[in-house]
Amino acid sequence: MVSKALRPLLAAVAILAAAAGAAASGTASGDRPASTPLPAPSGFRAELLDTAAQPAAGRPTWTTAWTLSWNPVPGAVRYEITAVGPEGEGSAPMRRTTEPTLTLSVASGAGQLPTSAAVRDAQIAYRSTQLGVRVTAVAADGVVGLPSRVLPVGQPPAG
Repeated sequence: MVSKALRPLLAAVAILAAAAGAAASGTASGDRPASTPLPAPSGFRAELLDTAAQPAAGRPTWTTAWTLSWNPVPGAVRYEITAVGPEGEGSAPMRRTTEPTLTLSVASGAGQLPTSAAVRDAQIAYRSTQLGVRVTAVAADGVVGLPSRVLPVGQPPAG
């Protein structure tokens, strides 16, 4: 039998234990359990954007940027983009972003772009064989989600 003096203390301990159990399971706010990773990002779209510059003196220059975007992952506070090359996947993200988009320069050169189109296309094709990216969503509690498939840099996503 518990004395009257200890009953309020035991009640408080029981309430704290229940709250701690609910918080640990992620059910206190109705969110996903803390140990459940977010799904892999999907809905990838890519585009190439050419920009040209005409310096006051000298040859014109051009640059091609590859922009990859994806559908926002519900519950994600940021995305980590990891480089994947011929030697394997990087051990740390090459970039972190809060927006579901990534822009990388994939080709550049001197001269007029229409006459340099073959050079541009060759640079983009080479880049796509040497560098891919994998995107992962990260939740507010720091749990890293499931990774996307590898997307070759410079190319439109397959499927």
